[in-house]
Amino acid sequence: MTVFSDLLCVWAYVAQIRIDEARAEFGAQLKIVPRCCSVFGDTATKVGVVDADLADTYTRALRNAFFVECRDIGCSAVQRDVLQRVGGDVEAVRAALDDGFAHATLAADLAAAESARIQGSPTFVLNEGRQILYGSVGYRVLQANIRELLRVPDAENASWC
Repeated sequence: MTVFSDLLCVWAYVAQIRIDEARAEFGAQLKIVPRCCSVFGDTATKVGVVDADLADTYTRALRNAFFVECRDIGCSAVQRDVLQRVGGDVEAVRAALDDGFAHATLAADLAAAESARIQGSPTFVLNEGRQILYGSVGYRVLQANIRELLRVPDAENASWC
């Protein structure tokens, strides 16, 4: 499942709970690919984290800093503080920004969002793009789609969801 979201989107913040539930319920059966889409601001260029697990942890921590702690995550000092709190390497992120890797990653995410006709955040893309759930969908809707795809993983067969 590919999840396009904007760090500053309150619905993506709420959707994180549903993503966590899906991850807990389906474990290794469910691969989650986080992607950025820009809805409210260009904070994604400053993330530049290579490790997927760290990127997930960092994204959660940034959302928490913004929505819970009311911190300005557009400020690089706040970004560095949050990154250090989750065990990230500030110098590695700085290098990714300096060598263009972070920008290239963001550009790839934005191109993928445009190609998939992503309209906003959060958007869940399943079944190789055949199913798109957009907005603040309930967990049971997400769960039903994942279960159906795991039940009939053959892309040749139609899904009931």
